[in-house]
Parts: sequence; C-alpha cells; structure tokens
Amino acid sequence: MSPVHSPATLYRKSLTYCTSSSPASRGKLTVPRKKCFQCPTLFTFVTVSYANVVAGKHYCGDIAVLYSTSVLLRDVYITGLLLKKSNINICVNSGCLVEALFVELTENIGYVSFWDRNNVLGGLHRYVVIKQPANDSLSVSAIKALVQSRRSSRNYTHIAKSKTTTIQSTATHIDPALKRLIDEIHASDDTRGQEVVFEKTPKYTCPEKLRKVNGVEDLLCMNPPRFDAVVKNPCWHDARGRWRCLPYFQLIGMDKSGSTDLFDKVAGHPEVIKNKGALNKETMWWSWKRYGLWLDAKKGKLENFKTYTDYFSVAAERIKKNLSLITGDGTPMDLWDERGWVNLPQNAGRKTPLFLTPHLVNHVNPHVKLIVIFREPVNRLLSDYCFLKIGRQTAKSFHEEVVRGIRSLHACTRTRTLRTCLYHAKLIQSFKARLHLGFYSIFLRDWLRVFPRKQFLIMRTEDYSSDIARHIQYAFDFLDLGKISQQTIRKLSTSSRKHVTKKRKAVSMLEKTRALVHELYKPFMKDLAFILHDDKYLWHNV
Repeated sequence: MSPVHSPATLYRKSLTYCTSSSPASRGKLTVPRKKCFQCPTLFTFVTVSYANVVAGKHYCGDIAVLYSTSVLLRDVYITGLLLKKSNINICVNSGCLVEALFVELTENIGYVSFWDRNNVLGGLHRYVVIKQPANDSLSVSAIKALVQSRRSSRNYTHIAKSKTTTIQSTATHIDPALKRLIDEIHASDDTRGQEVVFEKTPKYTCPEKLRKVNGVEDLLCMNPPRFDAVVKNPCWHDARGRWRCLPYFQLIGMDKSGSTDLFDKVAGHPEVIKNKGALNKETMWWSWKRYGLWLDAKKGKLENFKTYTDYFSVAAERIKKNLSLITGDGTPMDLWDERGWVNLPQNAGRKTPLFLTPHLVNHVNPHVKLIVIFREPVNRLLSDYCFLKIGRQTAKSFHEEVVRGIRSLHACTRTRTLRTCLYHAKLIQSFKARLHLGFYSIFLRDWLRVFPRKQFLIMRTEDYSSDIARHIQYAFDFLDLGKISQQTIRKLSTSSRKHVTKKRKAVSMLEKTRALVHELYKPFMKDLAFILHDDKYLWHNV
C-alpha cells in the first residue's frame, strides 16, 4: 500500500494542471477534454453514495476535479483527517476544484471522501477511485462490475486502512481454538456487507378487542396519537382532554459512551426540557419497563403507554405555555435491548423477531429525531464491566468473562443467526462482560430499516470528547433549536462531565484480551463504517 500523504506534504508537492489555451482562462484548471497533462496514471471516480456511476473524472497528482454544481464546502475531511479548514469555492464553469488527499489501497482501488459540514451536498460524499494505466480504458459497465464485486465479496476494499494498528502486533496472542469460535460466530451473521434498505412496516392484523401478551400492551394495534400541528414537540389531547407529550428526540445509545453527558449538555439549551426518568434522562420504558424487565431479570410491575407519557408531564405543562419548547428521552438501552420481542403478538410463532422497538416507536412517533453516540467497542466493554461490577474487578477475571462470553455466544450461533442470539434474553442475561453490546452495526441496521437516515444524528465518543462545543452545536442544529451565544456553548462544553466511570487500577485490559475482543468486533466495525460511509468508525486512531 502506498504511503498516505500528510497535508503538509500535499501542499509542498508540485502540481501539474491541465490548462486552457485561451488568454481569459490561462493558468486555470479546466475540464480536461484531452490528456494535456503528463500523468503516469489516470484514476476513474465512481460515486458509491448514489446508484449512478460518474465516469470520466480524472485524478492527477493531488488535484481532484469533480464536475458538479457549484457549491461551497467547509471543513473538508479526507479519510477522517481534517485536510483544510476554510471556505473552498474554486469553481470552473459548472465544476469545482477541491484539493484532496488520495489514499491508494491494494488491488488498485481506493477512495476520496468529502465531508460537507453545512450539509450543502447532503453530508459525506465518497468516491471510489479505480487506478488504471493512462493508455488503457475502463468502461462504465466494467467499473460497476468491479465496485460491485468488492461489495459482494465483503472485502470492504473501499474502506481506508491505517498503515499500522496496535492490534496487528498482538494478533498472534489469540488462542487458535478461540479464533475458530470467533470465525464461526462471524459466519453465523447474515447482515454484513449489504446495503441498508428502508422498509415499510410489515402488514399485520389487529383484533377487535385489544390483546395483551404476558400483560404487555399490544401497542401496534393501538391508535397512534394525533399531534397538535402548531406545537413543535409531539403533543396532543387524549380522550379525556388531558394534554400529553412524547419526546421530540430520543438518544437511543450507546451505554458507557458518553450518552449521559451528551444528553445533559443538550438539555442545557433553554428550549430543551428534561424528563422525570432516572437522572432526568432515562425513562427505560421502551426496552425495560414496558415488559417489566430490568438489567438482568424481571423486576416490578409492567408500565403501560399512559405511564410512559407521564414521564413528560412536567415538560408537557411547560410546552403548553411555550410552543417552541421540546423534551427528550435519553435511554441508551433502546438501541440494543430487544429481550421483550417475544411479547409482541405480531412476532407470535416466530423464531427470530420481525417487529422490534423501532417499529413500536415509529407507530406512535414517526418523526422523532434519533441521536446515537458510539464509542470504540473494545474500550466500551471494559468501561461497562467496571461500571456494572457484575464480575470480579481484576484484569484476569475480565479476560475469563470475555472468554466465557465468546463460548456462550458461539454455542447459541450453532443453531441460530447472530442477530437472533443478540436478542436472546437468557443468553444476554448470562453475560458478566456484556459482549453483545459491541455489535453496533446489527442494531443500527434494524433501526435504519424503519427510520430514514435523515432522522439520525450519529457521532463518536472520541470526537465528542475532543471537541464538545462543536458536537453540542451539531445537536442543536439537528434539533432545530434557536441560536444561543458562543459564550453559553463554551460554558456548557466546559461544565463537568456527567456519569463518568472511574476505573479501578486492578481492572486494566490484558493485551491478549484486547486482541481477542478486537478480533470479535472487527468485521462489525467495518460494517458500521460501510453503513455510515465513514471510515472513522474503524477506530484506527484509537
């Protein structure tokens, strides 16, 4: 693999431009109708963000010519690296010139990414780059076939790889027997590498009289609320005339990834009202209290939908007086904990769930905005283990629980798919090191099948921690909140962090444990990067 040029190297390099001969445009980069520049190779750009293939886009040196409508880009990110922080608006005719970093991968295929912070272009734009000799040609159909072959083989060659990683040096410490179990767990997954398809809710029949399964309401057969159109937050008058509200946004994951701190800082905006749940953040209703569940077993009575709306009663009263206010629910278990799926009548007789929490949420609150914060899954697992204190708090015990968890997960996947096992109540309640939470892409796929991508704000814990102020502003913009002063944002971003787990000195992670867990999660980090079209979710820089 060719070395990756640093930004400094990029700007120092001498560049060869394809120039126009006309006096008016002399020295300016123009559409290269002919090979008027001397390059040893040409590169064909193919979009992977859209179905069409854009051929005839050439790459030479460190200049990428993208023929599109004239736009303004800010903070251009290339392969996760901030290349240039400035306004870029260097356009020729109908095209724009953008300085870009090219990462060459194996098998003559690579990509260039452009992140549009202001969402002028719709966020992240990624281009597959196929290398070919200058005197050769590659048809559009051949390009499509080549890109499709990379997708179908699950080779993920369009995802950039860092030159070195810590895990590569520790991979030899993985026990061959455990490596075989992990490989078989991976083989049981039937979701990776496939494009996420937004699906309509499957059809189902409702009886005349509302039914219950194990005391759980049949929410999908209840009439959804009719929200007041003049109120920003989803609110309505119920049959008795009582004013009720649902959350305008839900922060649905992930545990031990900074969700509490993020929610608290978002709620620091004067237009956001907290709820009456735990930490004034977590109602725990969709995944736990609705089914009478708790962390590892049943606990207490079931709560119905009316009880859920009671968590927002204080917010509802304030919203009634100020129609621009909103409220939210910050329960991180909602992304992944689906133990209650067997209590949905629509899943009756099924061995694997068809209807899950996202279907229920969509039924009553279809326009809810969803926020997810993901942390590097290996470090998240250790933090989770230290926080829950289910097992003995030593590095050796942590390793033993990881091995025990892998063996249990493997035993389940011998007769079920990995997705089914991750939603199997008895199995996941047996984990002391909660390995099942780290399969991010499987959980996110189930939500993206029900809600469109535009209703999600997804970020990494590592990015949030390094620039809290910027990510708070992202959240405010996503929620369409009113502008507040930079001084207020700085005050919010520098306030003390909420709910941070303090690790005990004894609970470090052995290198063999880290290598083992990374091997388990690696294909799913790649799949998450594939789904989100962003290689930072490979966590090579962590």
